[in-house]
Amino acid sequence: MLGNIDDAEDAVQETALAAWRHWSSTSAYQDAGPWLTRICVHRCIDRRRRGWGRLVPLRFASAVAAPSTLSFDPDLEGALIRLPGRQQAVLVLHYQHGYSLDDCAHLLGCRPGTARSHLARGLAALRKELGDD
Repeated sequence: MLGNIDDAEDAVQETALAAWRHWSSTSAYQDAGPWLTRICVHRCIDRRRRGWGRLVPLRFASAVAAPSTLSFDPDLEGALIRLPGRQQAVLVLHYQHGYSLDDCAHLLGCRPGTARSHLARGLAALRKELGDD
């Protein structure tokens, strides 16, 4: 999600530290994996806000033209960088990593309708910027 291995490793380390600090609160979870993933997604968004990384996919689904078509497009990547963090995160999680919108909502800590709104707004912004109206 961050576009390079160094930023990704830093986000994972921050996730591990946060999990270690709050591990006692995971006793209610049978599987801590989704909890850890959610922490990591938030760390990635935080890193982007602070300018430490970008939520840039290594290869991104060309969702602007055809959501089901996988292809790398440098213009799309540049437009994606300029999106707000949550819109960018939903697009990457949904199209790049295959998460459902309900899963994206859970990972971002919002309602499914909000995740759908982020997705729709992100796609609309990409289409407008790339001239694919």
